[in-house]
Amino acid sequence: MTSVRWRRLSISDAGHQCIKCHPVHHGALLGAFSYTLLRDARLTAKEPDGDELVQ
Repeated sequence: MTSVRWRRLSISDAGHQCIKCHPVHHGALLGAFSYTLLRDARLTAKEPDGDELVQ
């Protein structure tokens, strides 16, 4: 069995709410964050009726 791992990087940009309090332009990059999603192959997804989902 193998596990599947996805690395993601997302940005946080200044929206209309941000520019009300912060001296930045709309759409300016405020920061970024990364996260990892892990799918363990030992887990099997099931439909509510008990049938296995097609992967």
